[in-house]
Amino acid sequence: MSRPNAKKAIPSTDQQSVYAHPLVPALRSLEIPFTSAPERPELIRLDRSCKNGNFVVICIHGKEAAHVALLVVYPIKTVAPAQFETLRLLNHLNDALPGGGFRLDFSDGEITFRHCIHLGDAPLDPESVRCALALVCYAVDHALPQLAAVALGQCTYAEVLARHNRQGGDN
Repeated sequence: MSRPNAKKAIPSTDQQSVYAHPLVPALRSLEIPFTSAPERPELIRLDRSCKNGNFVVICIHGKEAAHVALLVVYPIKTVAPAQFETLRLLNHLNDALPGGGFRLDFSDGEITFRHCIHLGDAPLDPESVRCALALVCYAVDHALPQLAAVALGQCTYAEVLARHNRQGGDN
């Protein structure tokens, strides 16, 4: 028996479901460990190891966006006198890559690499996520020695490319 003016419990009709980052199912399928924080569910952190060191890939999903950005911040910053030469090398590297892009922040010398996974209506295929991560790892790892030398003013863009070509490296 209910009281005449008692409020009844109304089942929740809140359409807002718990947010799930679109990469989570693919990362779990690929058994790639990741971390996330409840206060920032749109960010996932991947710790990666490559030939030239360890780095962090931040996977950023804007809830309104149709993509996930994979972002790596390089462990070095460009010294001011070497910024132009570093930019020349970054442009060369960007032209050689099938996707993604190196960027240089002129205000603080920070070098970043960014690649995007475009989302469709279907769940992400784990293989496309694996390929995107492989591109990021290759680009970051492959470019680190050359970028460090140019960004720190140890050599010019032309010198690092000539040295790389003499060693039989690819672009």
